Amino acid sequence: MIRNGDRVAFEQLYHRYYSPLKSYALSFRYDSDWAEDCIQNLFVKLFTSEALLACQYVRAYLYRSFRNLLLDQLGEKANDVSMDGLEYDVLGGR
Repeated sequence: MIRNGDRVAFEQLYHRYYSPLKSYALSFRYDSDWAEDCIQNLFVKLFTSEALLACQYVRAYLYRSFRNLLLDQLGEKANDVSMDGLEYDVLGGR
């Protein structure tokens, strides 16, 4: 299906997994816009990478990649919050 770099097959993959991936993202953080952004980021990375072409288990690869992306996104958000607090401490606010 995807092995030939077929754009139509890639779009079919996107439409097939969009709803399940969105539900999965919402189990991490209940924010629909964030979930949709994460799905977009995943498929942009997949489209520009050749890793999916060599993948034998597409569903497992998608979910593992998506899980890693979600955890990265959540980690960045946590770092933003902790950095805000750190800056506040440095300025003598607490």
